Amino acid sequence: MVSVTKVSVKKLFASVALMAALALTLGAKPAEALPLDLSIGSLDILYDGTNFSASEPSGGTGLSWVDELGVPGGPVIGTASISWNGVSGVINVFDTDNGVQLLLANLITFAVDTLSSPGASWVGFATVSSSTLPFTSMVRVAIGSTDFIGGAGTGAADITSVPEPATLALTLVGFGIAAVRARRLRRS
Repeated sequence: MVSVTKVSVKKLFASVALMAALALTLGAKPAEALPLDLSIGSLDILYDGTNFSASEPSGGTGLSWVDELGVPGGPVIGTASISWNGVSGVINVFDTDNGVQLLLANLITFAVDTLSSPGASWVGFATVSSSTLPFTSMVRVAIGSTDFIGGAGTGAADITSVPEPATLALTLVGFGIAAVRARRLRRS
């Protein structure tokens, strides 16, 4: 009976040590706990099958965000433009209330997600050139319109951080180790 208890206690301590190591690994970059999410409230959209442009209506557009810790920011009035010429493009978001450049990024991919009448959506990825918000080095932009017909419409955009490859790899390795350990504990 004593040997079973010692083995169980050893396994318990080994599991606790593994979980502590996993927690430290996942906690190594707490600033990337959640992806930053920037919402652009209203955009005028033009798309001809190759060239895409979206910009705020006159008077600006509403901007808001949720940071990596889940804390909301905004709403503020600002300017936003997203353009794509079939090869490259730019995302430019500026907070006019506070005179701050929120995001400047270079689009590296951009494509139609859905195109139905009325309505359309587009998705792209961009590398961040500069930002006052704590974005990762790459962002994903998703634009949607419910009234897109004949090359024009209005819509909104959502820009989120893409996890860094190293962070994602460490997370997957950590969960893999935990799964292997749990399986070994179940077998014995």
